[in-house]
Amino acid sequence: MAKKITDIIGELPKKAAETAGQTLSDLKESVVPQRVTKTAKKITDYIHENMLIFIMGLICIVIVLIIAVLVALSVGGLKTRIIKITEIQGSVSIERDFKKYTGTKNSAVHSGDIVTVADNGRAKLRIDPDKFLIVEPGSQLYIDYTNIEGQGAVSANVVYGSVIVRIDNTIGEKDLFRVNTPNSSIDVKNGVMRAFTEYYDDYADESPAKITDIQVFTGAPYVQLYDWEGAPNGQQMLLGELKNSRLVTMEKTSRFGMINAELNLKSLPELTLSELVRISNDKNIGIPPLELNAAYKEVVKSNYPTASSPTIPEFNSEQEIISIVTVSTTPATTTTVEAVTTAEIIETLPTTVSTLGEMTEYTGQTWWTEPGNTIDNDSIDNDNIFIDE
Repeated sequence: MAKKITDIIGELPKKAAETAGQTLSDLKESVVPQRVTKTAKKITDYIHENMLIFIMGLICIVIVLIIAVLVALSVGGLKTRIIKITEIQGSVSIERDFKKYTGTKNSAVHSGDIVTVADNGRAKLRIDPDKFLIVEPGSQLYIDYTNIEGQGAVSANVVYGSVIVRIDNTIGEKDLFRVNTPNSSIDVKNGVMRAFTEYYDDYADESPAKITDIQVFTGAPYVQLYDWEGAPNGQQMLLGELKNSRLVTMEKTSRFGMINAELNLKSLPELTLSELVRISNDKNIGIPPLELNAAYKEVVKSNYPTASSPTIPEFNSEQEIISIVTVSTTPATTTTVEAVTTAEIIETLPTTVSTLGEMTEYTGQTWWTEPGNTIDNDSIDNDNIFIDE
């Protein structure tokens, strides 16, 4: 009896092992595969159901990365647009925030500044490396511009007098360089052109008139004529090279006195021809140099019949012109302008610029203001020179 019990006890581990093995075998054959299969199916179904979301998310991540790279490259290459006077002679003033300063070489011209050039003056403004504005004697203008070099808008608003525009590279389709006069706006993309504007009290024995003459040397700008109230009259007109156009605006009518007429070089002022000679030294302006030189000499001779043969200017366009204003210890005096009680002269021109890309809002004189309401040129301070590096 004892032996049987001992045999039974001895066989227990063996039977337990056999039972465990069978149980494990059953689990392998039934429970585990079923669970794995169910789990795999759930994962597969989830992926299938959300595949579109996964793909869209991946695409969004790629797009964001591309935009981030492009923005970084673009912003990293932007420079602040700083307009400054590179050449100056005679009496030139800059009015900023109703305060008047004497302009000098390297003075910065901020958006909204009013630049006044006296009858004995001249100023050349550099607008980006490839854009220049030459303000001729007896002229006044103010400038608005977007503060990114080479991009956005530049608006030269001529109140009276004349300017020469030189643009060496074609302006982008989304950008703008515009010359406004009291009765016109001229969109310039490239080339060299000149605009002269004047106000007449009695034009052709009829009525007061605003006149703009436009000479195009190279390029093909568009011009818009405006009526007396400053509203557009008709469609924009395309101006041709080596052509002259006149826009006439009176109280009751506005019209083209002539458009795209043949350009007569000898009708241009001596200083204009001199500037064209300078420009032609390094840029083709559509006029043979010999023809331009001959016209310049003839105009000078007609102005000064007893003078010897004039010398054609052949200096570089960036050569410094020495200012003829003098330094004095005499206290400066200024006169007031409309809506301003004082016009203080301070020691230096402010050098701060607006936020990159900001278009300064101008609240001063409008571009259709008549000369009778403009700043008095005699109030310029010629006894103090302030350099704004």
